[in-house]
Amino acid sequence: MVETTLTNKEKTTLYGLVRYPDLNDRALADVLDEKMSTVTSIRRRLHERGFVNKVRIPQFHNLGCEVMCIAHGSFRPVASYGNVVLAKTEETVPATYFGISNPYHFVMLGAAKNYTTAKTTYDEYYRDSKFIKAVDENNLCFSYLAYPLTNLMNFFDFAPLLNSLFELGEKNGGKAQLTPSKTEKKNGLAKPVKAPELSLTEKKVLLGLVKYPEVPDKSLSSKIDVSRQVVSKIRRKLETDGYVRPAVIPDLSKLGMGMIIFTHYTLNPKTAGSFDEKSLIGTKEGLPSFFLCSGPYEFYSLSAFRSYQEFERISERYFKMYSENKALLRSPVILPFSVEDLTYFRNHTYANILKNVLGI
Repeated sequence: MVETTLTNKEKTTLYGLVRYPDLNDRALADVLDEKMSTVTSIRRRLHERGFVNKVRIPQFHNLGCEVMCIAHGSFRPVASYGNVVLAKTEETVPATYFGISNPYHFVMLGAAKNYTTAKTTYDEYYRDSKFIKAVDENNLCFSYLAYPLTNLMNFFDFAPLLNSLFELGEKNGGKAQLTPSKTEKKNGLAKPVKAPELSLTEKKVLLGLVKYPEVPDKSLSSKIDVSRQVVSKIRRKLETDGYVRPAVIPDLSKLGMGMIIFTHYTLNPKTAGSFDEKSLIGTKEGLPSFFLCSGPYEFYSLSAFRSYQEFERISERYFKMYSENKALLRSPVILPFSVEDLTYFRNHTYANILKNVLGI
């Protein structure tokens, strides 16, 4: 059990904030069977101590984006300036909304309207002379996953992780909360992704919600010059229609987590079909992932562990199963990131991408 500086009530409230990010203090107090004053006090205390950060995640797969971008790689042994190069990705790779690095590896996630935009954006960054000098080209991978063919099993929902970490035992706490894709299928084939018809005011509110996630409706209305009533009405509609999702992101370092592990598995098409997807990936036993997606014959994950030894212990049985059943086409990519030397060169910075997607 991880030792934290949180009391039992603080752990329960933290879990509630992450599990139900759209509830106000009164509603959350009812769910947790706690006094509203206690929830309000703990919420404020957790924010002040830096345990949580609220974001609003645009659901790009429902906003007309066709491609999710995942890039990962390793730095050359002599490229000690790799983190510095990646810190400038906002200027050179505007399609990136999340990225972590240490002196040895990096991972970045992004979204684009289509394959051409994604490929062009990341190719331009790859050709940057500083980036080429910093990375090991033999361990560099750019993946472009079509949203209609991608299964997003967890997209930065930390509730299952906290449920296990705090040993709360909530039955539904092990299932990530997701916004369903609006992709339709005809004769078993996914239809082309279509952008929703949003008015200019709806676009302004959506961008404002993402750009200022901590701001209440009243304050947001003055920032984007839209009345509070309209902001509240549109916000509810955008959330209900699946175009944006509130999320509370915990600081893993304050919860005693020592490692973040990125994994990329490429499955053998000849044998992968005989496995249940969840058993293959390891989610049935509650693998502590906060990002987990799969495409045709491959899957990617970001998971948090107390130590690398814990990761090895939990994942050992899956590696053995993969090997015995020849489930993998090649050796998996495993990139460990110690929380102590971890750099977030992009941390849920969605606004610039969303602005391009909305065309405003």
